[in-house]
Amino acid sequence: MKAANPQQTFEYVPECDRKLPVTEQTRFTLRPLKPNEESLIDNLISFSEEGTNMRLGEQNQIALSCGVVEVTNFQDANGSEVIVSRTGKKLHGIVNTLTDEFLALIPKSIRAELASEIIKGNDLGDEDAKN
Repeated sequence: MKAANPQQTFEYVPECDRKLPVTEQTRFTLRPLKPNEESLIDNLISFSEEGTNMRLGEQNQIALSCGVVEVTNFQDANGSEVIVSRTGKKLHGIVNTLTDEFLALIPKSIRAELASEIIKGNDLGDEDAKN
């Protein structure tokens, strides 16, 4: 097993762009969650006799705000490059949230895909687990 590095970023191309030429693909620079950020997400899951309650909207907002570092080759309707923008406000005292204006530019399905990749970011792959 190798130690995880929560400071190490990774590039991610959304599934919808993967068949495009590399020069046309939108690329997100992401980072995995730190343990205190993971616990914020874990605390949004509850179990009861009625079933499991997962507050996915808030989980995704936390994951995206923690894990989205940069985006490249992503243009708005006017053809201008979109940059990551943050509110400057802290969620749960630690998370500098992304602006609604920035998030609104990313389709909901892609936001969910990115959040999932950020949350999985600390999981070791099969190859790393063997080493």
